[in-house]
Amino acid sequence: FMERMVRWLTRDPSVNPAQIHLPEEARQIGQEMEVRISVQENPANPKGAVSFSVLNPEGVKIESSLRPGGKPGEYIGSFLPDKEGTYKLKVETLVGNLEESLIIAVPGEDLDGAPDFERLKWIAASTGGKLLSKGDDLLKEIAALAEKKQNRFLEEKLLPLWGMPYSLLIILALLAPEWYFRRRWGLI
Repeated sequence: FMERMVRWLTRDPSVNPAQIHLPEEARQIGQEMEVRISVQENPANPKGAVSFSVLNPEGVKIESSLRPGGKPGEYIGSFLPDKEGTYKLKVETLVGNLEESLIIAVPGEDLDGAPDFERLKWIAASTGGKLLSKGDDLLKEIAALAEKKQNRFLEEKLLPLWGMPYSLLIILALLAPEWYFRRRWGLI
């Protein structure tokens, strides 16, 4: 029991009825991605009782395919990523489910060092900030921000239960008689 529990806690791959083997090469948008899926076949999980699905970064299920691999219990799942982000791969069998994440990024060769103003506008709008262009007056914006400043600050102070002496004394005062009576009655 303990061995199985430790294997489960350490996420030993041999405990799962299915395993997803992600590709080691670079993953790019527009290239078909293939992942190997190994399934332990047993009477509770007959051959062919495997389904494969892929969710794009927005959580929408995209088209994917599953075909048998070269060995028994091995399958190859494939899909076509259309945008960058984290794709969730789900394998479902009769005896269990498995979910893995796969990150698809834009190749770095095409990127330049210039700022992306559309992304900066989106970040400023989503965080309540402002995007200043070359012609805007920075000092005027700083002065407007200084006028709106708040004069009060909220400070949050967390004290652990053991950090307060009175609570520690109350807890000890309750535990000491319990220990005394258990020892006297022979329960320890």
